[in-house]
Amino acid sequence: MILTTVQKLKKREPVDWALDYVEECLSFLMDSDIEQDYKMQMVYSAGRDLAYLYQKMISEGTSCHKGILMTEGEASGKTAVLRLLVKATPCPAQQRIHPVKKILFYFISNLNYLKNFFSGLKLEPSSATISLSFTRETLVIAEDRGLNPEVLKMNGHPLLLCSLPYKEEAPACYLNSFHTVFLFANNYSPVLQRHIILHEIGHILFDLRNSRWKSKKAFQYLYSLLQEKFSHSKVASLENPRKKFMEELCADLFATYLLYSEFKKEGSRDSRVNFCEKLSAATRLYLLSLNSH
Repeated sequence: MILTTVQKLKKREPVDWALDYVEECLSFLMDSDIEQDYKMQMVYSAGRDLAYLYQKMISEGTSCHKGILMTEGEASGKTAVLRLLVKATPCPAQQRIHPVKKILFYFISNLNYLKNFFSGLKLEPSSATISLSFTRETLVIAEDRGLNPEVLKMNGHPLLLCSLPYKEEAPACYLNSFHTVFLFANNYSPVLQRHIILHEIGHILFDLRNSRWKSKKAFQYLYSLLQEKFSHSKVASLENPRKKFMEELCADLFATYLLYSEFKKEGSRDSRVNFCEKLSAATRLYLLSLNSH
């Protein structure tokens, strides 16, 4: 049985609650003495409870900016873990397309991923939480440089930015499969904090490179310019490390471009990318291509 119910989330630290929930789910699903049909009934029932509370948290605990959902503080932790668990949990409609064994396989894989993610967080309390007003200001600055927040949706689902009251080793992370950004507390300068936010959004912009024909062509041109600046000899030649390096580089590129006015004010540039006129024009062209329908 899954004893860590959604009702208990109200009185628990969200990540600790989620970790207990995930571990109980895995134990329940891996029990060979439990019939498969009963497992599915329990999974769907738990999924409905999670979805109900998640929608309630979205309506009561989030702010929206042009299709982007934002939340901060204690509410952000609850909203974040619910978002991840809801997206990881299968719904009954999937049985019309996939066999139960396949559904359970992917559900267990998702749960193991979340277990590793949750258990890797230190959850060190901090009062230096990034505020919603600061995040909104950052988005407005990026919009002035060509970012269209509407393109950041994934299959119609809005991006969720969660500003949590914890200090972690990394100041932020983007979970692609769950279309959620975690922003952790830090005492960096305002311009660097803005860069961190937009770097994570930069990962989404990178993922959109094949979303339409114009974007694909614009990105290929941008990518060719980056390859000239960062040759293969400068990084590992293995495909996966090279791809990860280029993704991080592109996320940094987009964040730096969108914050050009802020860097100019401070006379600093906390980035691996030095813009020339050609690279700047290629970045602007790519951002414009994402708006094409």
